[in-house]
Amino acid sequence: MRTNHLPPSLRIALAAALAISANACSTIEVYRAEDTEELLASAGFSMKPADTPEKLEHVKVMPQHVLTPQQKDGKTVYIFADASACRCVYTGTEEQYKRFQDMVRQKHMDMDQFSSGAMNDPTSGEWGAQGTGPWWLY
Repeated sequence: MRTNHLPPSLRIALAAALAISANACSTIEVYRAEDTEELLASAGFSMKPADTPEKLEHVKVMPQHVLTPQQKDGKTVYIFADASACRCVYTGTEEQYKRFQDMVRQKHMDMDQFSSGAMNDPTSGEWGAQGTGPWWLY
């Protein structure tokens, strides 16, 4: 039986790369959660902080960074739990959820227009006062 042993320096480099990758993924998730939370607040959702250890433990067992519909008093409410960044729960009504969906759709449309619009067309006149073409050419 043959075993492959990595040199210690390579093991350290691989461990560091893995740690950096894991940290980058968690950072991206936090940014996504913060972006979502900003939209939720703009749509009228209420933010309820988990300001006691008991509340935080309850938030931790909830689905994280996902809007979850629940029934309360015969009406649908939407819950968004974040135990890592804001340590809070956002709650909203169906109307607020629809407003949130509209805002997300609009944000995606804006991003689509940005990525496929004048920024990618070097012949458009949107590049500044010196003429057409990318600004870094002048």
